[in-house]
Amino acid sequence: MSQSSAEQRAVFLFSSNSEPLYAQNVLEILATPPGAVKQWRYAEKWVSPEFAEAVRTNQIVGLPVLLHFSLQQRAQLHEPVFLPIRTGTVKGAETVGNGFFVIRVRLEDDAGLRATDAGTGTGEPADGGAAAYKAFIAELGVPHPYKVSASIGPILPPEKRHTTGGRESGLFENNVAWLAKTETFRAARFFRFYRLVEHGGREEIAPDEEGSFCLRAGRTYELELFLFQPERVERETRFEIFSDEVSVSVIGRRSFDVASRYDLVRVPLAVSLPTDVSGLKTFLTVAPEVGAQGPKLELPLEVRASKSDRAVTVGGSALTLLFLAAQALVTGAGAKVGLLVAAVLLGTFLAWRNRPIGPLAGGMRPAPTPYPPAPDPAVPGHKGQPASHIA
Repeated sequence: MSQSSAEQRAVFLFSSNSEPLYAQNVLEILATPPGAVKQWRYAEKWVSPEFAEAVRTNQIVGLPVLLHFSLQQRAQLHEPVFLPIRTGTVKGAETVGNGFFVIRVRLEDDAGLRATDAGTGTGEPADGGAAAYKAFIAELGVPHPYKVSASIGPILPPEKRHTTGGRESGLFENNVAWLAKTETFRAARFFRFYRLVEHGGREEIAPDEEGSFCLRAGRTYELELFLFQPERVERETRFEIFSDEVSVSVIGRRSFDVASRYDLVRVPLAVSLPTDVSGLKTFLTVAPEVGAQGPKLELPLEVRASKSDRAVTVGGSALTLLFLAAQALVTGAGAKVGLLVAAVLLGTFLAWRNRPIGPLAGGMRPAPTPYPPAPDPAVPGHKGQPASHIA
């Protein structure tokens, strides 16, 4: 695939209802924030030859992605129909083992079927336009299920049979309403990441290039989740919130209930750092209670010392060294004692702030002490992965 042709091509990924994990992927695609990086995997028999070649020749990175739900029947007793749900960009791809493809996608806007016959009085097709969308991409030559589930095809003309937009576009609600009509998602509960802000502020925190949210120790934040159910909720469903409870702690209740059709849930978070650690990486996880169907949202977090803390530490350490050097140079006993006392008091203050660096820490930062990780509610008995410290 040449550079010129790559610029006009897009990656088409399909996740179906043929396995529980694939259906779970769809729920999580809907819930995950823009900028997050998600991973998909396909056996070679389910990828198109052009897709396989692009991965093996490293020509797939940077291509736009259109992610779909594919409503299928395991024995292929009926034709599949497709629902476009998110856009993205290929972050990386590789082959592993004997013919398996792994692709990492940075998620972007919502996608959905274009409204049809709006305002004509005839109404929309029963499938919301999914059959017309499938015929459209087939006409353009996009390989699709049942034949393959990962392919490369032409970039679709905008607003032809699908549309894209941000969180206020209504596409999330439209997609949820479409999915809830299927047997696969009939009992599912839906929510999505809405935003993450510092408490009392309005500026939203966006993920970095690797999909992590950078938080500052000593501050509090609010995670906002938008809940939407297309039909009346007859039974409450609880979602649990898991964190390492060392660097990131939930303030108050560590769960919320889906008990109405729509809501905006705010989860307050307190952020801190263990002693002698300048930063670490961890996760905040939101998952449904055992036996319930819903998205499992995993937010990668990178906790750093606040800039003011580091400035005070660096400046205080330099001033302490200056006091120690000065008391060695002066000749008066009173001056020596005064400077030594000032150095000790300043060193004690810095130790109290739990940010010792440089000579005050003996020239090296001690290795951080591991602490219990957040459990993985999706795997019984699994206690999760420990947060990784940043050197």
